[in-house]
Amino acid sequence: MQDDGLGGDGEERKGQDPFSDVCLRQECQEMVAENCQKVHPCGHPCRGFFNEQECLPCLNADCVAERDRQGVNTLHEGIDEDSFCTICWISGLGSEPCIKLGCCHVFHLKCVKTIVENKWPSPRIVFAFMNCPSCKQPMQLDHCAPLNEPLNAVRQIRQVVEAKALERARLEGLDKNPRLQDPGDPYFNDLQAFAMFKCAYYMCFKCKKPYFGGLNDCGDEQMAAGEYRKEDLVCPSCCADLVGAGQTKCKKHGSEHIDFKCKWCCSIALWFCHGNTHYCDPCHRIAGRNKPNNCNGRDCPLKVQHLPAGQEFALGCSLCRSNRFVDV
Repeated sequence: MQDDGLGGDGEERKGQDPFSDVCLRQECQEMVAENCQKVHPCGHPCRGFFNEQECLPCLNADCVAERDRQGVNTLHEGIDEDSFCTICWISGLGSEPCIKLGCCHVFHLKCVKTIVENKWPSPRIVFAFMNCPSCKQPMQLDHCAPLNEPLNAVRQIRQVVEAKALERARLEGLDKNPRLQDPGDPYFNDLQAFAMFKCAYYMCFKCKKPYFGGLNDCGDEQMAAGEYRKEDLVCPSCCADLVGAGQTKCKKHGSEHIDFKCKWCCSIALWFCHGNTHYCDPCHRIAGRNKPNNCNGRDCPLKVQHLPAGQEFALGCSLCRSNRFVDV
């Protein structure tokens, strides 16, 4: 009687080598070494990764069709070994070691690993890249040993950013925002998620630590991927020694929450480029074509006496300045 291929736990088969016809090129042999070495009861090779705890369901099209007919398929409709990986769209799932996510979507393991290692695609630190590319549910990857190292790195960053965002949200008074009290709002009773939405954090190129980059009414613009230089993202602490004018250190809060004025206008800077110039986001977009504004000091939105545009200036501690504005 022929096996129906329903099993997901492959087994070693003596005398069978599912990769005997693979060429001897180095990249092909390396891929074979990364592939699961087991064969399903149906006789088809497992398309999962080496030493996986539980094998992928057989991706052979006939076995997938049989499971569909019996109503026991654990893969999304249309997925088999001939389907393209919808991350790279270069080769089929049967051509490289694959991983099945908790949502039942299947991708090349190498493609998922690249996503996790590259992290967020935009200047702002966000963690949407940890969602399934197809259905946007959080990717479940703990069953994959080859991803342990990049996953741990992402988790450590996330813990730091979440703790900083929660602290900053309370300092900014976001814990009193009416959205948290509205049962119909997606952030109802969830200050942590609201803090991550409102508080933008960036990775300092120098000290490799996340730093606060401002509040956002809508994160779409800051989250959009675009061309940028990681070298231009420098935290206030690392900038303090490079800018002599203004208040670069707070007696109460140190240098972590120091704001810097945009060199060309009366806005708070986000970017620090070329090691010597702070820009707000609009001025950064036209860098090289900037003209200083004509601030007279009386109507300055920063409410701080500062040097004329065209010169670097530290505005002082954002926490103390916020408290002072509230008191007024």
